[in-house]
Amino acid sequence: MKYSIILITLCASFLSFGQHKREYTGLNKFIPNGYDVGMKANANYYFSGVKSVPGTSNFAEAEGEERIGGGLGFYGHFYLSEKVGIQTELNAHYRSGYLRTFRGYKQDSMRTISNEEITNYSTVFFEIPIYLKFRWEFTPIHKGNWKADSRLGLFVGPRLTFNAFSNSTVARATTTDSYDNVSLSVANDATSLGRVNRFFGVGASLGLDYEVWNGFLVHASYFRGFLNHFVDETGAKAFENRVEVGIGYRFR
Repeated sequence: MKYSIILITLCASFLSFGQHKREYTGLNKFIPNGYDVGMKANANYYFSGVKSVPGTSNFAEAEGEERIGGGLGFYGHFYLSEKVGIQTELNAHYRSGYLRTFRGYKQDSMRTISNEEITNYSTVFFEIPIYLKFRWEFTPIHKGNWKADSRLGLFVGPRLTFNAFSNSTVARATTTDSYDNVSLSVANDATSLGRVNRFFGVGASLGLDYEVWNGFLVHASYFRGFLNHFVDETGAKAFENRVEVGIGYRFR
């Protein structure tokens, strides 16, 4: 909870940038002049490749898959000029998936111990993107091929990610091969790691949005992380590799 309060406070400080000009007219009296505020929702498609991390074991393998996730958030856009601005956001995302790791320990020529673990996890995390955004506004031309007040936006910039909380369950199988005697031990719902994904991450994003009509918009973006998003204890390594597609609304 304390992390969530810190994140909301941090984003509010970003969104306050440029709010010294106010225009008190109608429903927009609480929105600064030269500033847009809106909300977005999206589906997340993950393409992360999972690799094993060398550790104390003599051999290791890792694989995993993340399911389609979702996100919801708010944004503020400050106009530096008619076509260029800074857009900051506070988004909450949900992700889930599984991770399979296999590690072996060869203690001597006659004794080998191998551990196979399957971890199912779910995570809720917050993101704060800071975009440089370019915007073009279209007017009706060619007998209405463009809708009135439609807008096309191109944005690029860094994102900070914060893992608010995680949940995971682990199934573990341990095989011991000792002097030609093989034993197998299986434990379902074994001790959970708790946090499978790291608390902090950073990456960069590139995307487009198009305001279709009267504040309603569609958007798509690509996000690439720069850090391994699994904790070291998993023995796995993967970078954020995500495509987001969604809708939004700009308050008018």
